[in-house]
This record gives sequence, C-alpha cells and structure tokens, in this order.
Amino acid sequence: MACWGRLAPMKARHRRFLLVAAFLLPLLSAVSLGLVSYRVSHTGTPTFTFLAWNLALAWCPLVLAGAIYWMHRTGAPTLALIVVASMWLLFLPNAPYLVTDFIHVRIADGRLQMFDAFLLGTFAVNGVALGYVSTYLVHMVSRDRFGGTVAWLLIAASIAASAVGIYLGRVLRLNSWDAIQDPMLIPRLLRARLEDPFGNPDFVAMVSIGSVLLFVGYAISYWGGRRLTGPASPQMRQRRRPS
Repeated sequence: MACWGRLAPMKARHRRFLLVAAFLLPLLSAVSLGLVSYRVSHTGTPTFTFLAWNLALAWCPLVLAGAIYWMHRTGAPTLALIVVASMWLLFLPNAPYLVTDFIHVRIADGRLQMFDAFLLGTFAVNGVALGYVSTYLVHMVSRDRFGGTVAWLLIAASIAASAVGIYLGRVLRLNSWDAIQDPMLIPRLLRARLEDPFGNPDFVAMVSIGSVLLFVGYAISYWGGRRLTGPASPQMRQRRRPS
C-alpha cells in the first residue's frame, strides 16, 4: 500500500469509468435543472424547485465516495475510510430517493402532466445514476481492501440500508441531517423495528422490494459497466493489430 499522500496508479478500467461518469453525470443534472427552470419561467410558479435541493443532496454520496476512492489511492488507513464510508452510507439514500419524487406528478394540471412526468423522470435517472456510481466507487475500494466476496456483502448491506433510508425519508419524512443532529435517532428506530420486525407490513414490503430492485439494478449496471470499460479481449486486440 502506498504511503499517505502518494497516489497509487489508477487502473485503466477505473480511469475510463471515471471519465464517462465525469461527463455524463453533470450533463444529466444540467438537463434536469434546465427543465425545472423552463417550467418556472413558463408557468410563473416555483413548483418543483425543491427538486434542485434533492438533487444537490443526491450528489453528496458521490462526493463522499470520490473522497473514499482518493483516500484509498493515497494509502489512507482502513479506519479513516470507514469513518468517511459511514457518512457516505448516511447520505446514500438521498440518491435513489429521487425516484420516489414521481408521486409529485399528481400536482400538475392536465396540460403539464406529461411534461412533469418527463421532468421527474430525468431526476429519477439522476438519482439512480449518482447512487450507482458512488456505490461502484465504494465497491472498488472494498474489493481492493477486503476481497470480492466481502465487498459484495458490504454493498448488499449498504443497498438494504439505503432502502431503509428511503422509507424513513418518504414515509416518516426524516432526512440525513436529522441523524446528524440526533445520532441516536436511527438506533432508536432500528431497535423499535427489531423488537417487532413484522409489526409494520408497509415497512417490510417497501424495504424488501426496494432492496431487491436496487440490488438487481446495481448488479446489472456493475456487470454491464465492466464489460463496457473493461480491457479488450485477446481476440479483439489481435483483430486491431495492423496487418
């Protein structure tokens, strides 16, 4: 492991992935914010401007994941990574939470309903993309530090925790700042749920379905992304050689 302050060489696959993400993610966010701006100017009402704040929160886990990846490359101790990863996990639900904002399409009038559905859809795509990219970065670090099997277990647990966070945000109207202001909030809620795990069927259903959908989506994105950014096969390299 490299000493603190010296960057380890970046894998070619990681470099290609980061270049694609650095181009597409800001572009997607700009499209979503542009649609909100257009709606405000067209209607004269600030409807959906709150989505800009939700999008800013969705960027938080990506920023923290980037910090984790950079710390890993500089040889930071595992304990320091765990501290930042805890913050990442706390903010991670803010990214896929954007998908649940689809419920707000009902506030649109008939003329704007299709436009609003498209607008909310772009924010949902942003949330999924930001969440999966940040998860991928943490996954890469976990795999280097702990091995492939442990890394997948950590990612699965993180996704399940994210589904719980989405429930807490959408149904109980809590947010990441509440957990920072009251560090015992989440432990109290978890204790109440563990004491009666099936006492809230809505919670069980939402978290279970959310966990499965998010994990399957991430797994598909993970393997698809590795195929797209991975090195060319020996056969492909042979074909590319000049005759």
